[in-house]
Amino acid sequence: MRLAALLHITLIIPSILCAVASDGPTRTDRGLQAQPKKDTNADRLRRGLGPLPPTRRDRKKLSPRASPLPCARLSNNIGTIQVRRLSDGEKLGYLSDRFNGHNAYTVHRRPRAALHVAVPPIAPFGLAINLIAANPPDAGHPYVGAVSNGQGNLGAGEVAVAYLSGTSAVHGSSPPLSSAGTSLILNGHGGIESQVWTMNCQSRQITAQWMNTDNSQPTTTIFYDPVRDYIGLTGDLDAFNAAVAERAYEVTMTFVPVDQ
Repeated sequence: MRLAALLHITLIIPSILCAVASDGPTRTDRGLQAQPKKDTNADRLRRGLGPLPPTRRDRKKLSPRASPLPCARLSNNIGTIQVRRLSDGEKLGYLSDRFNGHNAYTVHRRPRAALHVAVPPIAPFGLAINLIAANPPDAGHPYVGAVSNGQGNLGAGEVAVAYLSGTSAVHGSSPPLSSAGTSLILNGHGGIESQVWTMNCQSRQITAQWMNTDNSQPTTTIFYDPVRDYIGLTGDLDAFNAAVAERAYEVTMTFVPVDQ
């Protein structure tokens, strides 16, 4: 009897231990519970779900874009126009307060003989401005404008030029007007423009943009002709020099306030 009971207990204990071992969480089970399996796109598609969102691997910081420097108000918006040869930067002088023999603007070396012009106190970025003479050689035409010597069209291959002279006001968005007033004495002159200038508010360099009769805007070069002693505009300086056998060269114009 005792032997039978002992055998019965011996058989029950292993089965209880196996049951306890199988019911309790193992170290492997605990690890799986702490780190659940991540879905793949294939798993989501099998369950009728959409794909996972894309993973952004490159998180480079974007550099802020530089903003243009603000235009500072001029200490004095009346000044002179300094003229330099572009090729070597040699200072030729200033836009003169006297015309040449054809009433076109020329260059004088002395500042005391310079034309004084008024510009906007703050030059607008990229917008055309007028240059208005404060001591004009012709008070009836105070605008420093340009007068073409032909049909009014400049451009590549064109030998036509425009002379700087005193003019009346012509709106900047208008093609050259032959009916506008000018100081220039030239037989058969063409159209006239006055609001052709743009001034960089940082460097104060003044550039020109001529408008043709078809409203096209050719590349416009400011030049000085030392033979005929005048400043003008052209769309093709090489073509002009080749056609008229001149020694004209490109120049820059810079506004200099009178207090500097």
